Amino acid sequence: MIFFDDERRNIVDVSKLGVTCIHIQNGMNLQTLSQGLETFAKAQTGPLRSSLEESPFEA
Repeated sequence: MIFFDDERRNIVDVSKLGVTCIHIQNGMNLQTLSQGLETFAKAQTGPLRSSLEESPFEA
């Protein structure tokens, strides 16, 4: 599951559930969606990551 949100507190709370979270600040766009899908795919194929790990695409 991927969760996109502009509120940091929601990102922190939801990531504790093991959800891939992407923090956005300037609205959703195709590039953000694409980066989110890439982050999610890497999380599914790579080693288990901490649920609190920061996304490399956080704005």
